[in-house]
Amino acid sequence: MERKHRFLLILITGERYIKMVTTLIQNVAINGGNEKAVFRLSYSRTDNSGVLKNNEFTRDAVSFKTNGQISKIFFVDFGLNYTRSKARNAYDQGFYREGQNLALMTSYYMPRNLDLGDFYKNYRDSVTNAIKSQAVYSTIANFLHRMEYYDEIRNEESVLNNLQLRAQISPNIAVTAKANYNIYNVNGKRTEYGGGALSKWRWLLWN
Repeated sequence: MERKHRFLLILITGERYIKMVTTLIQNVAINGGNEKAVFRLSYSRTDNSGVLKNNEFTRDAVSFKTNGQISKIFFVDFGLNYTRSKARNAYDQGFYREGQNLALMTSYYMPRNLDLGDFYKNYRDSVTNAIKSQAVYSTIANFLHRMEYYDEIRNEESVLNNLQLRAQISPNIAVTAKANYNIYNVNGKRTEYGGGALSKWRWLLWN
């Protein structure tokens, strides 16, 4: 069996870390208009549950567009896009964040004869619950610790506005003015739970 698949085995056999992935996308839109103006309003909701435990992503997006004639020579185009997303316990895939890259850890950091199921059961001290000192496999041990005792949330929000006003002075002459307004906000929260001997009770309550 290829090593890139073996990490999944420990997560399945060791504890309830792997789960069925579901992606739900909902869309609704309204459009209308007349001979002088048209509009379209749409809303989209995305819910994605990750493969790993406590890993999920949600996204809400609203879009509004309209254009039309407001006088004999003036025409207007307006657009508004609003997006809000929340990522919980996202894991990086880049090489320089190898401690979060499952494929890299299982392909380069572990020999083929390593019993991952046994490693998971014994990588912590049975009395203190602390991670045992093991330089060779510290990367995978730290990843398991993060998955058990960290809770990271990243929120992103963006607003994109654009407005265009066009004056059709004559059939061959037009003057256009454009304006754009953009906002992007991001914030995050990271909670680290204790890893002492009593932390196993917190883990049982959490789950």
